Amino acid sequence: MSTDTDARLAFEPHAACLWGQDDDGTWETSCGHAFEFSDGDPADNAFLFCPFCGNQLKTLVYLDDD
Repeated sequence: MSTDTDARLAFEPHAACLWGQDDDGTWETSCGHAFEFSDGDPADNAFLFCPFCGNQLKTLVYLDDD
């Protein structure tokens, strides 16, 4: 049975979900998931909120080591 506490832990309205891209192009989320786009990045695909946790999506800059 779900409680109010469970609901608050699942969605924090003022928190952001950070998305960072790995070397293979997969986007890792701070809520513990991974996502791949066929083309573009979250902004190119109109992703404003994380589809997993519901928090506002913020992307991290990908730095290439080369």
